[in-house]
Amino acid sequence: MTKWYIQYPINTHCNLMCSYCFHKEQHKSGIYQDRCGFTIKEYQQWRDKFLSDAEEILISLTGGETFDIRNQDEVDLILKLFNKEKFDLLTNGISPTHRYEHLEKYKHKIKRIGCTFHGTQLNEHQKELFIHNVLILKEMGFNVYVKELLMHQHRQNTLNNIQFWKNKGIEVKCQDFRPDGTHTAPYDQIDIAMIDNEYKHLGTECYCRDGYRNLIFLGYGSKPDFKTDGDVLGCWRDQCVIGNIKQMWFNPEYIVKRNHMIYGYDIANVPKLYRGTYFRGSDPTKPNTDTKEYYNELQ
Repeated sequence: MTKWYIQYPINTHCNLMCSYCFHKEQHKSGIYQDRCGFTIKEYQQWRDKFLSDAEEILISLTGGETFDIRNQDEVDLILKLFNKEKFDLLTNGISPTHRYEHLEKYKHKIKRIGCTFHGTQLNEHQKELFIHNVLILKEMGFNVYVKELLMHQHRQNTLNNIQFWKNKGIEVKCQDFRPDGTHTAPYDQIDIAMIDNEYKHLGTECYCRDGYRNLIFLGYGSKPDFKTDGDVLGCWRDQCVIGNIKQMWFNPEYIVKRNHMIYGYDIANVPKLYRGTYFRGSDPTKPNTDTKEYYNELQ
Protein backbone atom coordinates (compact mmCIF):
# COMPACT_ATOMS: atom_id res chain seq x y z
CA MET A 1 0.00 0.00 0.00
CA THR A 2 1.15 3.51 -0.83
CA LYS A 3 1.10 6.80 1.03
CA TRP A 4 0.32 9.77 -1.22
CA TYR A 5 1.24 13.41 -0.61
CA ILE A 6 -1.02 15.59 -2.77
CA GLN A 7 -0.51 19.28 -3.48
CA TYR A 8 -4.10 20.42 -4.04
CA PRO A 9 -4.77 23.93 -5.45
CA ILE A 10 -7.26 26.39 -4.03
CA ASN A 11 -6.62 29.76 -5.68
CA THR A 12 -3.95 32.42 -5.80
CA HIS A 13 -5.32 35.06 -3.42
CA CYS A 14 -2.97 36.10 -0.61
CA ASN A 15 -2.96 38.72 2.15
CA LEU A 16 0.75 39.34 1.55
CA MET A 17 2.49 40.61 -1.57
CA CYS A 18 5.99 39.18 -1.15
CA SER A 19 8.50 40.52 -3.65
CA TYR A 20 9.78 36.99 -4.32
CA CYS A 21 6.40 35.26 -4.68
CA PHE A 22 5.86 33.11 -7.79
CA HIS A 23 2.47 34.88 -8.14
CA LYS A 24 3.99 38.37 -8.01
CA GLU A 25 2.90 39.19 -11.56
CA GLN A 26 -0.69 38.52 -10.51
CA HIS A 27 -0.17 40.75 -7.49
CA LYS A 28 0.89 43.55 -9.81
CA SER A 29 -1.96 43.04 -12.25
CA GLY A 30 -4.61 42.39 -9.62
CA ILE A 31 -5.85 39.43 -11.69
CA TYR A 32 -6.10 36.26 -9.62
CA GLN A 33 -7.15 32.71 -10.35
CA ASP A 34 -10.47 32.23 -8.59
CA ARG A 35 -11.24 28.67 -9.60
CA CYS A 36 -9.64 25.33 -8.97
CA GLY A 37 -10.20 24.03 -12.51
CA PHE A 38 -11.78 20.77 -11.35
CA THR A 39 -14.52 20.09 -8.83
CA ILE A 40 -14.29 18.31 -5.50
CA LYS A 41 -16.59 15.63 -6.90
CA GLU A 42 -14.30 15.11 -9.90
CA TYR A 43 -11.32 14.75 -7.57
CA GLN A 44 -13.17 12.25 -5.38
CA GLN A 45 -14.14 10.14 -8.38
CA TRP A 46 -10.51 10.19 -9.60
CA ARG A 47 -9.25 9.33 -6.10
CA ASP A 48 -11.67 6.43 -5.72
CA LYS A 49 -10.63 5.01 -9.08
CA PHE A 50 -6.86 5.37 -8.88
CA LEU A 51 -5.99 5.70 -5.16
CA SER A 52 -8.53 3.28 -3.72
CA ASP A 53 -5.87 1.11 -2.05
CA ALA A 54 -3.93 4.04 -0.55
CA GLU A 55 -2.63 3.53 2.97
CA GLU A 56 -2.89 7.29 3.52
CA ILE A 57 -3.66 10.40 1.48
CA LEU A 58 -2.09 13.56 2.85
CA ILE A 59 -3.36 16.83 1.35
CA SER A 60 -1.33 20.03 1.21
CA LEU A 61 -3.44 22.98 0.06
CA THR A 62 -1.58 25.24 -2.35
CA GLY A 63 -2.33 28.83 -3.31
CA GLY A 64 -2.17 31.66 -2.48
CA GLU A 65 -2.53 31.91 1.26
CA THR A 66 -4.62 29.11 2.69
CA PHE A 67 -6.44 31.34 5.18
CA ASP A 68 -6.91 34.47 3.08
CA ILE A 69 -10.54 35.51 3.50
CA ARG A 70 -11.15 35.02 -0.24
CA ASN A 71 -10.09 31.36 0.09
CA GLN A 72 -11.95 30.63 3.31
CA ASP A 73 -15.16 29.10 1.94
CA GLU A 74 -13.32 26.74 -0.41
CA VAL A 75 -10.85 25.63 2.26
CA ASP A 76 -13.67 25.04 4.75
CA LEU A 77 -15.58 22.99 2.19
CA ILE A 78 -12.52 20.84 1.46
CA LEU A 79 -11.83 20.24 5.15
CA LYS A 80 -15.47 19.31 5.66
CA LEU A 81 -15.95 17.00 2.66
CA PHE A 82 -12.60 15.19 2.49
CA ASN A 83 -13.14 12.20 4.77
CA LYS A 84 -10.47 9.81 3.45
CA GLU A 85 -7.64 12.35 3.68
CA LYS A 86 -5.46 13.94 6.33
CA PHE A 87 -4.11 17.47 5.96
CA ASP A 88 -0.65 19.05 6.05
CA LEU A 89 -1.46 22.77 6.08
CA LEU A 90 0.83 25.72 5.39
CA THR A 91 0.09 29.36 6.16
CA ASN A 92 1.90 32.68 6.38
CA GLY A 93 0.52 32.94 9.91
CA ILE A 94 -0.90 36.48 9.70
CA SER A 95 -4.59 35.81 9.03
CA PRO A 96 -7.03 36.85 11.78
CA THR A 97 -6.71 34.52 14.76
CA HIS A 98 -10.32 33.35 14.59
CA ARG A 99 -9.60 31.64 11.24
CA TYR A 100 -7.01 29.44 12.93
CA GLU A 101 -9.28 28.82 15.92
CA HIS A 102 -11.92 27.69 13.40
CA LEU A 103 -9.65 24.71 12.60
CA GLU A 104 -10.35 23.07 15.94
CA LYS A 105 -13.44 21.31 14.54
CA TYR A 106 -11.17 19.63 11.97
CA LYS A 107 -8.37 18.82 14.39
CA HIS A 108 -8.77 15.06 13.91
CA LYS A 109 -7.98 15.51 10.20
CA ILE A 110 -4.89 17.74 10.51
CA LYS A 111 -1.47 16.10 10.92
CA ARG A 112 0.49 19.34 11.19
CA ILE A 113 0.41 23.07 10.44
CA GLY A 114 3.44 24.94 9.14
CA CYS A 115 3.70 28.71 9.56
CA THR A 116 6.09 30.30 7.07
CA PHE A 117 7.81 33.38 8.47
CA HIS A 118 8.23 35.99 5.72
CA GLY A 119 10.27 38.22 8.01
CA THR A 120 11.55 40.63 5.37
CA GLN A 121 7.99 41.32 4.19
CA LEU A 122 6.21 41.87 7.53
CA ASN A 123 5.68 45.01 9.56
CA GLU A 124 5.94 44.94 13.36
CA HIS A 125 2.22 44.40 13.87
CA GLN A 126 2.23 41.44 11.48
CA LYS A 127 5.24 39.93 13.24
CA GLU A 128 3.42 40.16 16.57
CA LEU A 129 0.32 38.61 15.01
CA PHE A 130 2.45 35.78 13.57
CA ILE A 131 3.89 34.96 17.00
CA HIS A 132 0.45 35.13 18.60
CA ASN A 133 -1.12 32.78 16.04
CA VAL A 134 1.68 30.20 16.26
CA LEU A 135 1.34 30.09 20.04
CA ILE A 136 -2.46 29.85 19.78
CA LEU A 137 -2.14 26.84 17.46
CA LYS A 138 0.26 25.20 19.90
CA GLU A 139 -2.11 25.86 22.83
CA MET A 140 -4.92 24.27 20.81
CA GLY A 141 -2.83 21.10 20.60
CA PHE A 142 -1.88 21.19 16.92
CA ASN A 143 1.45 19.85 15.69
CA VAL A 144 2.75 23.26 14.61
CA TYR A 145 6.15 24.32 13.29
CA VAL A 146 7.69 27.52 11.95
CA LYS A 147 9.30 27.49 8.51
CA GLU A 148 12.13 29.94 7.84
CA LEU A 149 13.16 30.80 4.28
CA LEU A 150 16.93 30.71 4.57
CA MET A 151 18.54 33.84 3.09
CA HIS A 152 22.29 34.08 3.52
CA GLN A 153 22.24 37.82 4.13
CA HIS A 154 19.69 37.42 6.93
CA ARG A 155 21.16 34.30 8.50
CA GLN A 156 21.77 35.85 11.92
CA ASN A 157 18.11 36.87 12.12
CA THR A 158 17.16 33.29 11.32
CA LEU A 159 19.46 31.96 14.04
CA ASN A 160 17.89 34.39 16.51
CA ASN A 161 14.42 33.24 15.47
CA ILE A 162 15.37 29.59 15.88
CA GLN A 163 16.46 30.26 19.46
CA PHE A 164 13.29 32.27 20.16
CA TRP A 165 11.02 29.45 19.00
CA LYS A 166 13.13 26.79 20.69
CA ASN A 167 12.49 28.60 23.99
CA LYS A 168 8.76 28.42 23.21
CA GLY A 169 8.91 24.69 22.46
CA ILE A 170 8.21 25.21 18.74
CA GLU A 171 10.11 23.34 16.02
CA VAL A 172 11.75 25.42 13.27
CA LYS A 173 12.48 24.11 9.78
CA CYS A 174 14.80 26.08 7.49
CA GLN A 175 14.06 25.78 3.78
CA ASP A 176 16.43 26.75 0.98
CA PHE A 177 15.25 29.95 -0.66
CA ARG A 178 14.87 30.02 -4.46
CA PRO A 179 14.60 33.68 -5.51
CA ASP A 180 14.14 32.93 -9.20
CA GLY A 181 12.04 29.80 -8.76
CA THR A 182 14.67 27.43 -10.13
CA HIS A 183 18.02 27.95 -8.42
CA THR A 184 19.03 27.89 -4.79
CA ALA A 185 20.47 31.14 -3.49
CA PRO A 186 24.28 31.12 -2.88
CA TYR A 187 25.05 29.34 0.38
CA ASP A 188 28.12 28.52 2.42
CA GLN A 189 28.59 25.36 4.47
CA ILE A 190 26.89 26.85 7.53
CA ASP A 191 23.79 27.67 5.49
CA ILE A 192 23.65 24.18 4.01
CA ALA A 193 23.92 22.61 7.45
CA MET A 194 20.93 24.70 8.61
CA ILE A 195 18.59 23.42 5.88
CA ASP A 196 16.15 20.85 7.24
CA ASN A 197 16.49 17.36 5.75
CA GLU A 198 12.85 17.57 4.63
CA TYR A 199 13.92 20.09 1.99
CA LYS A 200 17.25 18.57 0.93
CA HIS A 201 15.74 15.85 -1.28
CA LEU A 202 18.42 13.29 -0.51
CA GLY A 203 18.87 9.97 -2.30
CA THR A 204 18.46 8.85 -5.91
CA GLU A 205 14.65 8.97 -5.78
CA CYS A 206 13.03 12.24 -4.78
CA TYR A 207 10.05 12.91 -2.50
CA CYS A 208 8.47 16.16 -1.35
CA ARG A 209 7.81 14.40 1.94
CA ASP A 210 9.66 11.31 3.08
CA GLY A 211 7.60 8.15 2.99
CA TYR A 212 5.05 9.54 0.54
CA ARG A 213 4.79 9.55 -3.24
CA ASN A 214 4.18 13.03 -4.53
CA LEU A 215 1.26 14.22 -6.67
CA ILE A 216 0.76 17.80 -7.83
CA PHE A 217 -2.66 18.87 -9.13
CA LEU A 218 -2.78 21.79 -11.53
CA GLY A 219 -5.86 23.90 -11.11
CA TYR A 220 -5.70 26.29 -14.01
CA GLY A 221 -5.41 25.69 -17.75
CA SER A 222 -2.28 27.42 -19.02
CA LYS A 223 -3.18 27.45 -22.72
CA PRO A 224 -6.63 27.85 -24.27
CA ASP A 225 -6.03 25.11 -26.86
CA PHE A 226 -4.89 22.57 -24.26
CA LYS A 227 -7.32 21.04 -21.76
CA THR A 228 -4.83 21.22 -18.90
CA ASP A 229 -7.26 21.76 -16.00
CA GLY A 230 -6.75 18.90 -13.57
CA ASP A 231 -3.35 17.81 -14.89
CA VAL A 232 -1.41 15.66 -12.44
CA LEU A 233 2.37 16.05 -12.08
CA GLY A 234 4.91 14.16 -10.03
CA CYS A 235 7.50 16.93 -9.66
CA TRP A 236 7.70 20.70 -10.07
CA ARG A 237 11.21 20.44 -11.54
CA ASP A 238 10.19 17.99 -14.28
CA GLN A 239 6.62 18.91 -15.13
CA CYS A 240 5.84 15.73 -17.04
CA VAL A 241 2.09 15.07 -16.99
CA ILE A 242 1.27 11.69 -15.42
CA GLY A 243 -2.52 11.97 -15.23
CA ASN A 244 -5.58 14.19 -15.43
CA ILE A 245 -8.48 14.40 -13.00
CA LYS A 246 -11.13 15.68 -15.40
CA GLN A 247 -10.18 13.13 -18.07
CA MET A 248 -9.93 10.28 -15.51
CA TRP A 249 -6.51 8.85 -16.31
CA PHE A 250 -3.34 8.25 -14.31
CA ASN A 251 -0.05 6.44 -14.79
CA PRO A 252 1.14 5.28 -11.34
CA GLU A 253 4.38 3.79 -12.67
CA TYR A 254 6.24 7.12 -12.57
CA ILE A 255 9.39 7.56 -10.48
CA VAL A 256 10.95 10.91 -9.59
CA LYS A 257 14.68 10.39 -10.10
CA ARG A 258 17.50 12.67 -9.13
CA ASN A 259 20.16 12.81 -11.85
CA HIS A 260 22.76 15.03 -13.44
CA MET A 261 20.60 16.37 -16.22
CA ILE A 262 20.22 20.11 -16.71
CA TYR A 263 17.24 20.26 -14.33
CA GLY A 264 18.55 17.76 -11.75
CA TYR A 265 15.29 15.79 -11.58
CA ASP A 266 13.62 13.48 -14.03
CA ILE A 267 10.27 11.71 -14.21
CA ALA A 268 11.09 8.16 -15.27
CA ASN A 269 9.17 5.01 -16.27
CA VAL A 270 6.38 6.86 -18.13
CA PRO A 271 5.99 8.50 -21.58
CA LYS A 272 7.12 12.11 -21.63
CA LEU A 273 4.15 14.46 -21.92
CA TYR A 274 4.56 18.23 -21.57
CA ARG A 275 2.10 20.96 -22.53
CA GLY A 276 0.93 24.47 -21.77
CA THR A 277 3.54 26.90 -20.52
CA TYR A 278 5.54 24.34 -18.54
CA PHE A 279 9.17 25.35 -18.50
CA ARG A 280 10.51 22.03 -19.72
CA GLY A 281 9.79 20.04 -22.86
CA SER A 282 10.36 16.49 -24.04
CA ASP A 283 13.92 17.51 -24.90
CA PRO A 284 15.40 18.83 -21.63
CA THR A 285 17.75 21.11 -23.57
CA LYS A 286 14.78 22.85 -25.25
CA PRO A 287 12.39 24.27 -22.65
CA ASN A 288 8.74 24.97 -23.58
CA THR A 289 8.52 22.10 -26.06
CA ASP A 290 4.86 21.05 -26.30
CA THR A 291 4.07 17.45 -27.17
CA LYS A 292 0.58 18.14 -28.43
CA GLU A 293 0.57 15.17 -30.80
CA TYR A 294 1.07 12.70 -27.96
CA TYR A 295 -1.56 14.45 -25.87
CA ASN A 296 -4.11 14.20 -28.68
CA GLU A 297 -3.56 10.43 -28.82
CA LEU A 298 -4.84 10.18 -25.23
CA GLN A 299 -8.24 11.69 -26.10
